[in-house]
Amino acid sequence: MNDQTSKPPNYSRLLIVAGLSSLLAVGVTHFFHGSPTLVLCVGLVTLALMLSIGLFVRSRFQLSLRTLTLLLTISAVLMGLFGSRMNAARIQKQAINSVLGLRSSSGVYPNPYSDVYYEYAELDGDFFTTQGGWLLPIWVVDVLGKDFFFAVNDIGIQNQDLSAEDSLDSVQLEQFPSLFISNCRLSDGAFQRIVQQKQLRELTLIDVDLNDDHLAAIAKTMPKLTRLQIGYANMRPQTTCSVTDDGVHHLLALRELTELTIDNSKATGECLRDLAKLPKLQHLGCSRLEMSEADVQSFRDFKMLKSVVMYETIVDEQWIPFLESLNLEWVAFTVTDKSRVDEIHDRNGKPRFAVD
Repeated sequence: MNDQTSKPPNYSRLLIVAGLSSLLAVGVTHFFHGSPTLVLCVGLVTLALMLSIGLFVRSRFQLSLRTLTLLLTISAVLMGLFGSRMNAARIQKQAINSVLGLRSSSGVYPNPYSDVYYEYAELDGDFFTTQGGWLLPIWVVDVLGKDFFFAVNDIGIQNQDLSAEDSLDSVQLEQFPSLFISNCRLSDGAFQRIVQQKQLRELTLIDVDLNDDHLAAIAKTMPKLTRLQIGYANMRPQTTCSVTDDGVHHLLALRELTELTIDNSKATGECLRDLAKLPKLQHLGCSRLEMSEADVQSFRDFKMLKSVVMYETIVDEQWIPFLESLNLEWVAFTVTDKSRVDEIHDRNGKPRFAVD
């Protein structure tokens, strides 16, 4: 009887498949802008994981090398995507910390404040639904962190002295789609840092000193803005921003604009003729705007307008029928005879028409 020695299993093919899977994971992670450290970690973890899974699965289920290769490839892709998402969460967290760390105070701005606002998540008991439609248990957020699942929709910077030219250089503004700045002193350098953010879709500069040149810069460098709010809030009625009709004219370059607010400026009702040329404008707010009857007639030229909010903008009572005929979803003005407007409002049952 001839003794037959059993041959040791050949793991060379499995090692090759695991190595290729690891390279695939590295490639996917690198494609999504993974840091070198993260790419290396994903590659090593994937290699170890693929070898472990391959040995276990093949010995347990006796799978062919082709089937095992397919499973390991799918696993590698998932690992790469997971690694890229972890890297995106890391980048967002760093950007958030740069915002929350901004505290530029002075005698005029004693209480600086910064905050970030995540995308809305619908909560249902112990689960939440992301904007992408994923239904996940809340404990997953505690493990992986909010930045893994939620994008930041908006950041707010308030009550800060940003008069230094480099005051915003440390803030990673390029990571966010929306920026809200209120009651801040901006240097030219800080303002230039803002208008360089071409990814911004929404920009709010309230209680910030602006003039026509600032609007020209916004219109020139930020053509993809869909929402713009400027001027001084009604809480500071004694001040006005220096924007005039000439500055508003520059905004014609913002062809994607759907919402515009210009409060307490030096613009007049004549600017409505320019604003009517914005093809996608739906919501307009212009408090303290001096208007003539010809200016009011300009509302007829707006193509997609849905609401007009012009608190402390005086309109004559005889213009009310025309304003109501526009059939807007919401209209708010200050009128010369509030009792007459209230009577029209109640009799016609149109709560969308309001007075202040």
